Amino acid sequence: MSGESELRLQEALTGLHAVAPDTIGDRFHFSLESAEGNTYSFRCAVGPWMANAAGTLHGGMAAAVVDQAMGFVVYAIQPGRGFSPTVEMHLSFHRLLRAEGELLVKVEVLTAGKTLMHLRAEVFTAEAPGKLCVSATAVYAFVPAR
Repeated sequence: MSGESELRLQEALTGLHAVAPDTIGDRFHFSLESAEGNTYSFRCAVGPWMANAAGTLHGGMAAAVVDQAMGFVVYAIQPGRGFSPTVEMHLSFHRLLRAEGELLVKVEVLTAGKTLMHLRAEVFTAEAPGKLCVSATAVYAFVPAR
């Protein structure tokens, strides 16, 4: 990770509350655990407000966690000022997640071009960091600022 990208990523993480308070991304309380090469590891909080009727983490909330983590990385590596909406995302659910505690999200940049960025993510619980719960791939498009 370049120094500029790392600075942008930290800016996105710390600045989210100021620019978008009480939004879904803000409520996850993401923190960067590590950044090595093209791989970024995050920690985030989940809570009862994210549960489905069965009391486990709602699948849409798991998707939001993944999209938010990948979005932070995309913001850090995008080739200029602008925004990068999600174009496509595929998720696979491997294990149930409880709607409490912390999740570990590992994001890997597969390719980053001038207009498209392809990423992969894996989600684990903090209690069992070796047991895969959710995996995902996604494509983001860079839209330059006008």
